[in-house]
Amino acid sequence: MARLPAQAGGGLLCALLACQLAGPLTQAAGSEPAWTTYHHDPLRSGEDPEAGERLVPALAWQSSNLGAPIWGQPLVLGGRVYAATVGDQIYALDAATGAVLWSRSVGAPVPSSALPCGDIFPTVGVVGTPVIDVSTQVIYAVADTWDPSRSEAHHLLVGLRLANGEQVLRTPVDPPGADPKALLQRTALNLDQGRVVFGFGGNDGDCAKYRGALVTVPEAGGASSQWQVPIAAPAETGGGIWAASGPAVDGEGHIYAATGNPNPPSGQKVSTYDYSDSVVKLDSSANLLGSFATPNWASESNSDRDLSSAGPEPLPGGLLFQAGKTGIGYLIDEAGMASGAHAVYSQQVCGGSGSFGGDAFAGGVIYIPCTSGVQALAYNQAARTFTPMWRGPGDSFGGPIVSAGLVWSIGGVKGEATKLYGLDPASGATRYTETLPSPVVDHFGSPSAGGGRVFVATGSSLAAYRVAQPLGTPPGGANPGAPAPGGT
Repeated sequence: MARLPAQAGGGLLCALLACQLAGPLTQAAGSEPAWTTYHHDPLRSGEDPEAGERLVPALAWQSSNLGAPIWGQPLVLGGRVYAATVGDQIYALDAATGAVLWSRSVGAPVPSSALPCGDIFPTVGVVGTPVIDVSTQVIYAVADTWDPSRSEAHHLLVGLRLANGEQVLRTPVDPPGADPKALLQRTALNLDQGRVVFGFGGNDGDCAKYRGALVTVPEAGGASSQWQVPIAAPAETGGGIWAASGPAVDGEGHIYAATGNPNPPSGQKVSTYDYSDSVVKLDSSANLLGSFATPNWASESNSDRDLSSAGPEPLPGGLLFQAGKTGIGYLIDEAGMASGAHAVYSQQVCGGSGSFGGDAFAGGVIYIPCTSGVQALAYNQAARTFTPMWRGPGDSFGGPIVSAGLVWSIGGVKGEATKLYGLDPASGATRYTETLPSPVVDHFGSPSAGGGRVFVATGSSLAAYRVAQPLGTPPGGANPGAPAPGGT
C-alpha cells in the first residue's frame, strides 16, 4: 500500500520506542489548518500535523445553540469550522470566535418517533461526520430526510459550497430494496477518486430488517454504487457498517470497512460465512476485493461481538489494525485479503473490554478507544506486531486524536461526557482535564483539531480550546496563552 509515514508526535517518544517513522511535530509556518474528514485524513490517522508550541489549554469559545445535537466530528479548513446537526442543518463558523458565518437546511429531519427504534433524539438528520473536498471547496453530508405527506424517510447526499452554503449536489442514496426507516447513516464520510464513500447500518436496537451497505457516489453527480452484505440464512438482517470513524481509504484508492454481525431469528444460529462481522476491502466503485474474518467468526457473530464497533486503521507496511467488541486487536495483511486474510498478529487489548469509535496513529503508536480507557500500542512494522504501552483514565472512552504533542480524548459518562483529557503520548499520564461547557451526546464522540485549537461537539453547540500557538503567529495573537512545557 502506498502510504506515507505518519509524522511523529515528538522525538522523545520515538526514542523510547526506537521507531523509524519519526518526523517533525509541526509543518512550515503559514500552512492552512485542514481537518477535512473524520480523524483528519482518508487514512483516519487522527493526527494534527501543524500544531505549534503547546499552551495551557483554555476555552476559547462556545458557539450559540445550533438548534439540534451534533453527532459527528467538527471539520476545519482555514479560518472556519463546520458542523452538521441531527436537525439537518449544516453550519460554517468562524474558527477564532465561534460566530456563525452561514447555515443551511438540507431537508426536514426524520422524527425519532417515526422510526422503529434508535437512540438519536429528537430527530434524525445528518448523523455521520461530513467530508470536505478541498479541491472543489465543497462539503458533503448524508441527510436523513422526512416526507410528512407520505410518512416516508429518504437518505440524500448533499453538497454545499464552502463559501456560502450554496447547494451543488442533492441525490438519493438509499440502497435498492432497502427500508430507509431501518437504516442509519452513522459512519463518517470519506473521498476516493472523485467519489464520496460512506456506510449504512441499522438503528440502535437492530429492530427492523436491513443489510449493511457500503455506498460510493460521484461528486459530479450520477448513479451511486453499492455493496450490500449478502446475509446468509437463517439470518435475514444485519451486517451493519456503523463505526463512527467510517470507511478508510488508502493511497491506492482501496476502501476498508468493518461490518457487523448477522441477526438470526431468536433461538437460531448462523454458520455460513457471508462477509458479516468482518473487514472488507473494496474499490472506489464498491466492488468487493477481499475480506478478513476472525478465527471465531461464528461464535462471535452469534453473540453480538461484532468487529464494526470500530473502524479499520491502515498502517505503514501494508497492514490494517482492527479491534471491535471483543477487545482483541488484529493486524491484517491488506495484500492477503483477496484470498480471505488471516491475522498476521493478534492480542487482547482494552483490558478485555471493547473498542468503539475510531483509532489514531502517530509516531509509530496506535491509539485506540476502549470502553475501559484509551490504550496506546507500540507498532513494530518490521516484526508486524504491536505491544501495549499504557491505558489512560478509565472513563477516557472517546476516539483519541493527537495534537500539540498530547493525546486528546472525550471522557465521562457515555451520552453525557463532560471531560476533555490531554494525555502524555509516552506514558498516558493525564496532563490536563478540561470540564466541557456542555455534555457530548455522541456515545463515541471524538474531538478534532486545527490552527492551534481542539474542537468538540458539545451537545447542540461547538466548543473550542486553545492548545497551541501556531507557527508564524505572534504571541498574544490568534492563540494567546502561556506556553506549557510540562503540564498540570
